[in-house]
Amino acid sequence: MRIDERQRRVWLVEVEVTLTPRELALLLILARAGGRVVPKHRLSHLLNPLGESVDFAAIEVHVHHLRRKLGEERIRTVRGLGYRLPLGDEHAVAD
Repeated sequence: MRIDERQRRVWLVEVEVTLTPRELALLLILARAGGRVVPKHRLSHLLNPLGESVDFAAIEVHVHHLRRKLGEERIRTVRGLGYRLPLGDEHAVAD
């Protein structure tokens, strides 16, 4: 997976994937975490500057949509904590 933050574009195996602004923001947060778990309360806080507050249920819906677009295995749920992108998942974030 390749992410170009400046152009706001994502590619998966050379195919561009269309994401909503909120999905892209969520993916960037997870990618920057370097394989670490990002708790739901932290995601809610970090996604807040995009507008209205984001509750946990909305985060779950956005994660569901990302999984549909990127593949179920890309985003891992850590029960009771939050979400993470596994380190073994090659992803590059370009500024």
